Amino acid sequence: PSSFTNNTTDNESNYIQSQSTRLQNWLRTKKSILVITGAGMSTESGIPDYRGSNGSYFKGHKPIIHHDFMSNESSRKRYWARSLVGYSPFSTAQPNGGHEALARMEELGLIGVDLEGVVGEEV
Repeated sequence: PSSFTNNTTDNESNYIQSQSTRLQNWLRTKKSILVITGAGMSTESGIPDYRGSNGSYFKGHKPIIHHDFMSNESSRKRYWARSLVGYSPFSTAQPNGGHEALARMEELGLIGVDLEGVVGEEV
């Protein structure tokens, strides 16, 4: 994230660069890489962190339980109303450096999605 480089000292900058080079060298030796990210990947794009100190969950909003959603029309209406109200940050969000790095790695064939053998015909 940009926060890593905004106020870094020369020592910190050198460390980040050396670790980046180390990671690049490690990636080159791997046949396949699994990348798992969390919601924090998108906070720099303006998408709020649901469980963070300013997040909706912290403020008391709890996720709807599947059974309630399926069995109760008023729960579904409330869910969709809250989704509409909370959509604004998602509609204006743009990819950040982390997203662009993953996209570039995919373009280079370093990461990708291959579900062959994972998803069976019975699905």
